[in-house]
Amino acid sequence: MQIWASGIKANAVLVRKCEIVTGAQGCYRQAICQSPALKVSNQ
Repeated sequence: MQIWASGIKANAVLVRKCEIVTGAQGCYRQAICQSPALKVSNQ
């Protein structure tokens, strides 16, 4: 998520919804999240 956000020059990610995915081969635990990227400023 952070790499994607930095690609659009955002400086924050707000995690809204995550779902744990079971049975992902080779993973202890995997989650799929919906997260908007934000650009926060001090104004």
